[in-house]
Amino acid sequence: FDQAQAYQAAARAALTRAGGDLALSARLDRQASDVFRLAAKYDQALTYAQRALRYYQDQPEPKDLLIASCMVSLGEIYRLRGNYESAVRFQTRVLTLREQILGPEHPLVATACTNLGTSFFRQGKYRQALSYQLRALQISEKFLPPDHHELATSLVTVGATYLQLAEYDLAT
Repeated sequence: FDQAQAYQAAARAALTRAGGDLALSARLDRQASDVFRLAAKYDQALTYAQRALRYYQDQPEPKDLLIASCMVSLGEIYRLRGNYESAVRFQTRVLTLREQILGPEHPLVATACTNLGTSFFRQGKYRQALSYQLRALQISEKFLPPDHHELATSLVTVGATYLQLAEYDLAT
């Protein structure tokens, strides 16, 4: 973590000396957000992710996939903090953006569904969680080989949700 922070500081100093390219600054903010999130320093992570999101939203031609990327970070930070309502709000926006830009069967749409399923599961909203988990699984089965570890993880997650719903015949 300390080494990552040192590299971030060096990159910001070089950026300032070079005239402060705002697009690069926003990219650094996204990366800093990830570093702080992984270190469980959620307040700092939130600050950087919000700043990057504002930059991308304020562009004359907003880059929707970059906006979605910032929203993924924000959704994950809120989920990790236990603020599931905020997490779901950002995750739903990510899903909508990715479907519009990439189409409904894209792997990143599956990831967005997985994230929503996780947030709903953590809230005990198992039917909603299952809906997103099954959709993620359906999409993933189209582009991953049958022995891929992500498919195995998805199947375990779906099974766990069926167990929570006491639908034991579907859980196995």
